[in-house]
Amino acid sequence: MRDRETRFLQPKERRGDALRDFEPRPRADNTTRTLPRLVKAARSRFLAQRTPGTPPRTRLPPGGRDDLDALEKADRSALMKRAADLGPVFTGVSHGELCVVIMGLPRGRRILIEHADALRPWALDATSLVPKGILRHMQGADHLDYRRPLVRAAKGSDPAEETAMLERVIRHHLEDFTARGDTSPRALLATASATATSVLVALFFGFEPGSEAAQRLSESYFDLGPYGLAWNIGPPQEAAFAVLRELLENALDARRGGDRAMNDRCVLAQIADENGGRVDETMLGNLIFAVEIGRMDVANQLRWLTRYAAANPSLLKEISAEFVGRILGERSLAEAFAFEQLRSDQSERLTRVAQRDIEFEGFLIPAGSHVRVCLWEAHHDPETFPNPAVFDPQRFVGALPSNDRYAPFGVDHHQCPFGSAALRIATTYVRILATEFHPTLISDGPPVRGAYHWEPSRRLAVSMQRIDSNQPGDPSQEYA
Repeated sequence: MRDRETRFLQPKERRGDALRDFEPRPRADNTTRTLPRLVKAARSRFLAQRTPGTPPRTRLPPGGRDDLDALEKADRSALMKRAADLGPVFTGVSHGELCVVIMGLPRGRRILIEHADALRPWALDATSLVPKGILRHMQGADHLDYRRPLVRAAKGSDPAEETAMLERVIRHHLEDFTARGDTSPRALLATASATATSVLVALFFGFEPGSEAAQRLSESYFDLGPYGLAWNIGPPQEAAFAVLRELLENALDARRGGDRAMNDRCVLAQIADENGGRVDETMLGNLIFAVEIGRMDVANQLRWLTRYAAANPSLLKEISAEFVGRILGERSLAEAFAFEQLRSDQSERLTRVAQRDIEFEGFLIPAGSHVRVCLWEAHHDPETFPNPAVFDPQRFVGALPSNDRYAPFGVDHHQCPFGSAALRIATTYVRILATEFHPTLISDGPPVRGAYHWEPSRRLAVSMQRIDSNQPGDPSQEYA
């Protein structure tokens, strides 16, 4: 891996005619490596533009066919180093396809706006289960028609009641974790996963832990994706999805008949109330997959938050003091803590697929190639965030940076409609850790690149103690 990193960082090897970078190269056994299908297509289009003795009208960005996923797994800042050598627009191969990498949020926003009609989000294809697909796959009128009610419902109709519900669910799982006394990394991972599923089932479908409906939904979600998000839909996913859909359709029928088991302020109930008590197949499928996709993201988020909380007891002391009356700036420190975690680790990239050849900043982006807009790298630009490797929630106590500097939930019209809900979950979790529990870091290690995202170390383990206080939020018991 070191040889590979050294090779692509040498400017003389990486600059020059982009066509050369996509020539097949002989292996040690004198065979020629087969190029990915889309790289072949890009090279063919590139050749078609050229006539002998004349330069190309549009050239591929510099780079080559280095495996970006492998480079990034070996060094999280690999793409930043590559951009320093090649410039802010360059190529590589990701998931076996030609990938054009875009550095810088202003540049990323510009390509998404200027070529909105030609860039389709790269997302799970669930059209075999959801008639019009999930929101990330939609474009045009369908995207607007389904996004608007989701955005309205995601805002919540009663923030105080929603916060109280989140507190009940999070407290339930943290108390269970504390009572079990198992401080292994696996126990923390299981608790984070269970908490994420319970929180999302309660937010979206209105059933809290302990209810039969919540239990059945949670079990069916485990069947849908027992090891995380299942990118390829097969018979197990079809069967689990059918069970989830039936459970939710039955719950809606019961609600129309007067049953009050479903919380009226959950996302599903709000959308149903806008449509005479009913929800069409595409919308219901989108809600099912919003929870499925979110389960892994929220579980990772909770593990990151637990890690930073356990490693920074002085920050928890400040958050606890704030909760009983001391206000810091324009934003609570617990919320700033959540924003900083998103900046540090969880906002990574936006990926699109070019539907036709497009030209951007003088470069050809061929149809079928992936376009990656880098978020993590933008959030670690020292010009925007001094000492970016330092975890410092104070960055976000005041006004938030502009969308050209900080974009934790995406940019423009494809921002995640549930970003505000993820922020509320994280803020509530941090506040409960600070005021009701005392996490202690037992073991840790460097982050690892999981199937889809960067995750905390597999060795991350904490112990948890309940703060013994007659006054909720009193920091004197543990942080004196």
